[in-house]
Amino acid sequence: MPENNLQQLRTKIIYEYNALLTLQDPQTGLRLGPIFANIPPAKEVPGYYDMIKYPITFAILKEKLLNYVNIIQWIVDIAFLPWNTKKYYGPQSDHYRFADVIETHLRTVMIPRLRNYYPNIVYPDLDALIQQQLEQQKNQQLQQLQKEQEEREQQHKQQQLQQEDYVQNDY
Repeated sequence: MPENNLQQLRTKIIYEYNALLTLQDPQTGLRLGPIFANIPPAKEVPGYYDMIKYPITFAILKEKLLNYVNIIQWIVDIAFLPWNTKKYYGPQSDHYRFADVIETHLRTVMIPRLRNYYPNIVYPDLDALIQQQLEQQKNQQLQQLQKEQEEREQQHKQQQLQQEDYVQNDY
């Protein structure tokens, strides 16, 4: 990507990041940025890290701001913020409601605004993306198991040939 396009991309991402930090819960007026600033300690959220494979926070996003090279990377990363929260916390929780505020902003404000510059972007289907990644991992594991099985079979054949040679040379 040409340098000026990359700079333009990063300027837009930083703008959107800062806009997200200002979001408030409409019921309480509570700013949402601090709630999603850091990853919670494992002992405070039992099972979270077993369930959530791609934890993301505003602190992580801030570290990555200057590393994005396309808008899709940013959109997928930021979409994981509400997705993870909704997946872990139940619909009756405050966190779920807060995540819904963020997701609504992403879908109705950020994506449409970014479409002015990147007309083909859409809100990602993270369930499908995760399923695709799981399928890829499963296929890679199967390929690895098949390769290991073939190697074991090859070793077994070599051992048999060596034993046959040994027997023939012995007599």
